[in-house]
Amino acid sequence: MKKLESTYDNVGGISSIYAIPAALLDHVSYNAASNMRTFTLSSNDGVIQIDGHRAGDFSEESSISDEGTEYNVQISGKIFTTSKDRESIIDELSNGSWYVLHRDCNGQMRLSGTPDIPLLFTYNENTGQHGSSSMLTYRFSAIEARQSLRIDVSPL
Repeated sequence: MKKLESTYDNVGGISSIYAIPAALLDHVSYNAASNMRTFTLSSNDGVIQIDGHRAGDFSEESSISDEGTEYNVQISGKIFTTSKDRESIIDELSNGSWYVLHRDCNGQMRLSGTPDIPLLFTYNENTGQHGSSSMLTYRFSAIEARQSLRIDVSPL
């Protein structure tokens, strides 16, 4: 008999996000002997790190279509900075195709996106009301043919 137990010490949220330009991912590998999955990049140039501040969220909803099982992948979060670099980075994210490596607050990493369907970036900017923070909410999303991959070792 197999048993799936709930743990009560897990923590929600995303602690870090790396947007990886689709052209930089070399390959993903799995070592059966060590039960480890990793990936390599041709370069770290062009990778954009977004600090999660535990305000990020990952969801992956499966559904059945005529083509088989598909996965609606969404990684969303909030950016609270008003730095002068923000606008150029947001423009770059908006105009690119991405793999996204994200680490949750339990330390688990996933790599989302596929060569055929990389994730796209969208956002909503809001000044907030008086007394609240100005912020930008964002989302990386796509409908994928496979689940996001759990990653054990990351080059980032």
